[in-house]
Amino acid sequence: MEDVNKIKEILNDIINNITSGERNEQKLIDFIIDTESDMLDGTDSNGQHIIIGIQKGVGLQISTYQDNGWIRIHRFEIIENEEGNPEIQESETYEK
Repeated sequence: MEDVNKIKEILNDIINNITSGERNEQKLIDFIIDTESDMLDGTDSNGQHIIIGIQKGVGLQISTYQDNGWIRIHRFEIIENEEGNPEIQESETYEK
C-alpha cells in the first residue's frame, strides 16, 4: 500500500487542475492506469474523513464524510470516447 499522504498529494494536484478548468485529464488517466487497486483512508484539508478507492485501469472514488452527516461521493471513471480514446467521466453524488 502506498502512503496515503503521497496519494492524496498526487490526487489533489490532479483534481485541482481538472476542477479549475485546466482539464489535464491525461494525468488522472495515467494515475488510474498505473496505480494498483487499493483503498486508502485519511483526513482532508478540512479535517473531514475521506476514503479513496482506486480500481486499476477503471477509475477512482473519493468518499468524503462531511460534518453535516452526508457522504459526498466523487467518481472519476475512464471511458472510451467516440474516437476510441480514453477520457474521464466525472460524477458526484451524496448519501446520508
